[in-house]
Amino acid sequence: MSARPKPALQDGLPLIRVLVAEDDRMDRQMIWRRLRSVDRQIAITFTGTLDETRRQLAETRFRGLILDNSLPDGNGVDFARELARKGARTTPPIVILSGWPSPFMAEKAEEAAVRGLWSKETFDARAARALLTRLGL
Repeated sequence: MSARPKPALQDGLPLIRVLVAEDDRMDRQMIWRRLRSVDRQIAITFTGTLDETRRQLAETRFRGLILDNSLPDGNGVDFARELARKGARTTPPIVILSGWPSPFMAEKAEEAAVRGLWSKETFDARAARALLTRLGL
């Protein structure tokens, strides 16, 4: 049986790798600021499309995935459903950030076992801590 790889360390603390699929520059900055405000060592990788997100997930092990719902090549919630159907054991826990969350989106997210759905409008430092908790981080 092979040993699990040890987490990367930064300043002696485990480094938490989070992948964020977001195409808007201003929203990326907001997400980066909110996640960095939480007292954890977080390495954030941004992608702007679902295709880039697929490549990153294939190449790197992440402990959490934050999806914008409206990306140039598809919807985050549909991508989450795709990952759930594949049942990949390497898929990290997922949360969705949306400019316009709706009950329909929440229903689809629940079907995909998404751990949370947040509005970008109300995504503050407290929400960032809650989001990381939902991701199990």
